[in-house]
Amino acid sequence: MKAAGKPKKSLSLDDRLKTVVTKLKRLSSKSTRDGMVRYGLPSDNALGVPIGAIQKVAKDIGRDHELAEALWTTGIYEARLLASFVDEPEKVTVAQMDRWCRDFDNWGVVDTVCFKLFDQTPHAWKKVV
Repeated sequence: MKAAGKPKKSLSLDDRLKTVVTKLKRLSSKSTRDGMVRYGLPSDNALGVPIGAIQKVAKDIGRDHELAEALWTTGIYEARLLASFVDEPEKVTVAQMDRWCRDFDNWGVVDTVCFKLFDQTPHAWKKVV
């Protein structure tokens, strides 16, 4: 793993996922997780990583549709936010959008996914209704 935490595309998906989740865990803090409550965010599946740190990890990773799907399936709050930053909008399907929407459980994930990914997909206007 590089110092910036960017998983090499030559690694398997499982190894890339482990690299990124490990990076998120290193960036987490109990005080950040505990502070989520004041914003109405559930912390039971959260690590406690500030959004700025998540955005930096996303920038280091770049776009990776396969990794985004794997991050989403972890159920980890920060991994789901990260998934919305690294997914490739042109590869997002209607089925994926529907699947992810069924998992929405808080406003933070909804806002981030909708304003950082879904609105960039070719399906955005059809799904608004």
